[in-house]
Parts: sequence; C-alpha cells; structure tokens
Amino acid sequence: MRRPVIIVSFLAILSAILLACTPGGPIPTTTTVPETTIPETTVPEPSTTVPDTTVPETSVPEPSTTVPDTTVPETTVPEPSTTVPETTVPETTTTLPSVAEDCTARGNNADLHGCDLRSADFSNGNFYQANLRGANLSGVTASNLNLQGADLTGANLSGTTLSNSSLYAADLTAALLTNSSFTNVNFQSANLTGANLTGAAFASSGFYAATWSNTTCPNGVVQSTDCTVSSPT
Repeated sequence: MRRPVIIVSFLAILSAILLACTPGGPIPTTTTVPETTIPETTVPEPSTTVPDTTVPETSVPEPSTTVPDTTVPETTVPEPSTTVPETTVPETTTTLPSVAEDCTARGNNADLHGCDLRSADFSNGNFYQANLRGANLSGVTASNLNLQGADLTGANLSGTTLSNSSLYAADLTAALLTNSSFTNVNFQSANLTGANLTGAAFASSGFYAATWSNTTCPNGVVQSTDCTVSSPT
C-alpha cells in the first residue's frame, strides 16, 4: 500500500525539477504536494471460528451373538427286517399208478399198469411193449418170457426167477429186482437208472449198451457203471 505514495512523491519532485530548469520560470520555493489520501483498507479479521469437526456418531450394529441352531436332525435308520420269508417246500407226493381195468390182458402193448400179477403164469408169455408201470411181479417164475420194450418203471420184480427170457430195451427205471435170479436173460439196451439189484444173480445174462445211473448193484453199492461183474453166481 506504500508504493503509490512513493511514486506520487517522486513525480512531484520530478515536476518541480523540470519547472526549475525551464527558462523564464522561477523555481517556486514552495511546492504543494497534493494530499494523497490512502483509503483505509479494512482487512477482515480472520475468522477464528473453528468449524465443528464433530464426527457424527456411527452406530455400528452389534454383531449378533445368536449361534445358529446346528442340531443335526435325527436320522431314523429302519431296522433291517429279520423276518425270514416263509419258504414252502412242496410236498413230494409219490403217486402210485392207478390200476389197469383188465389185469388179465396179454399180448403186445397190453396195459397192466399197477396190477398185482404175483400169481399169474407168464411162461411163454408175450408182453412186447406192454405197460407194466408199478406192477407187482414179485415171486413170479417164468421162462421164455418176452418183455422186450416193456415199461417196467417202478415195478416190483423182487424174488422172481426168469430164464431164457428177453428184457431187451425194457425200461426198468426205479424197478425193484432184489434177490431175484436171472439166467440167460437179455438186458441189452435196458434202462436200469435207479434200479435196485441188491442180492440179484445174473448168470449168463447180457447187459450190452444198458444204461446204468445211480443203480444199486447186487453188492449194495450204488454206482453208474456196469455192476453185474460183482453179482453172485
């Protein structure tokens, strides 16, 4: 603010010098320096008011202290069933064959199944391919008897005495031949599966191509091979 005053004073002095040096112009003895009023400059007082720096309260939510329910739900394991299913074993019923209507029939294909033939005379008889299933021939004595191809399944021939006869290709499955005597009897191609020959004798008899399976041999041993070699003579 003082620089303008100095400049004004300097200019006033310079003007006075110039006037003095001007020809014919006296140097005045008194120099009136115009009053220069310097306007007051009001400097605003700096505000000493400190702005409110109050930090607003920040509400921090309290952490939840509630522990989530971690209860493991009960798992119900079904108990294994110990009930054993009932297994019904079907009864094995051994059905005896019915009896033929005419037990006196003779000849080819005669039907004598289930007949009681213990007192019958079979000598020189012909029973080619006859049905003798389950028939009872126990104790029969006969010679020259033709039983070729006859069905003697389950028949009872125990204690019989046969000679010079033929049982060629006869079916003797499960037949009973215990303590019987067979002399010069042809058993070629006969089926002896499950037959019981305990104590039987087979003198001069042939079993070529016969079927042996679970057959009880004359010595009481069960086997599936030709067992007549051990038969008594």
